[in-house]
Formats: sequence, C-alpha cells, structure tokens
Amino acid sequence: MDVLTFITSDITPEQWNDFHAAGACHDDQHGASPYILASSPSPSTLERTETITSNVTTSFAPNDIDALKSAHASIQAQKPNRIQPTMFVILEPADRHVVYVYKNSEWFREDGSKSNDATGTRWTVWEKYRCGYEESFRLQCALEGFGGWEMAEECFVEELGREHCEEESEEEVVEEEVVEEEVVEEEEMDSEDEDWEYGDHPLEKGEGVKGA
Repeated sequence: MDVLTFITSDITPEQWNDFHAAGACHDDQHGASPYILASSPSPSTLERTETITSNVTTSFAPNDIDALKSAHASIQAQKPNRIQPTMFVILEPADRHVVYVYKNSEWFREDGSKSNDATGTRWTVWEKYRCGYEESFRLQCALEGFGGWEMAEECFVEELGREHCEEESEEEVVEEEVVEEEVVEEEEMDSEDEDWEYGDHPLEKGEGVKGA
C-alpha cells in the first residue's frame, strides 16, 4: 500500500528525488516507490509522488505528532484501500533518515504489564521507528507483517503514547458474521461449479439423455 510521507521542513527537488530513489523497493524490477508527499493536511493529489520540480514548503511544525496523526487519519479516509492506515512516514532529509509512526495494538493488564493472551484492556499504541533511506521499504514491509520483524525491532526508537481502542458495536460484529457467511456460501458455489466443469455433470456422462 502507499504510505503518506510528511515533511516538517521545506525540501528541494534534489532531496525528495534522493529519497524517492533510495527508498524504493529494490527487489522490484520497476523500483516501486510507494510514497505520497504530504506538506499540508489537504494535499493536492493522493497519487504517488514520483518527482517534484520546485521547492515544497510545509505547514507542519517539527515534532507535532498529534497534528500529523490527525492529518494522516483525514487523508487516509479519502483512499482507504490505497493508503496505509496503520503507519505514516516523516522525512528527515538533513541526515537522509525517515521516521515511521506505527499504530500498533496491545493488550495490557491492570498493573500495566502486557498480556499475551488477549485479556485485560486493549490499547492502541503509537510507536516510533527510524532508519536510513535505503532501509525504508524493508521497514515498511516488516511493519506490514511481510517478514523481517527483527529488522523492525532494531529500528524501534520509543513509544509515543497509548489510546483506548474503540469497542466494536454489536451491529459491526453481526455485519462481519454476515459477510463471512456470504463468503463461505460463494466459495461453496464456486466449488460446485468446478465439479461440473470437470465432467461430473450428468450430460457429460450421457446420463438422462435418450439413446445414450
């Protein structure tokens, strides 16, 4: 998925183009670089930023994580199927590093210790990770759950804060169950169709056909 990349200081075309090239997926023959430059809460486009041709000024202040979290939520809601909902990037062009702000979920007991068996209270935990440009895509993949979590642990900096997770309403739970049932029914129908295709239909065997 594409990742919103915020700037908290003005950048030049050379600085952005440097990050765009270095932070790309180097395992991809096309060198996909899934970053969307965001310099305000209302970017002019939500397409991947391939290049910029002039300096870009920002409306974000350094270290204002709350403003970035709010902007991320607002922008991501406009393209929920394209933009990463659980993370965003803060560009640090001065030393060619990026900060990943990651929205994790953890269970905690009353004494504040983590619970590994989903008991206690569930919290949203905001975490900070940091790496060089060249490691950016690998870190994104690790946080998305595509392997390499050891690398993510090495890049972990600190916890930025916790928030209570919103409880699912009964309507949402029922709706999810209905969707799951529909998916199962569709899969069963597809399976039956495949059986007919492979010669199980009576007409394929000559059954029910006069003179067969």
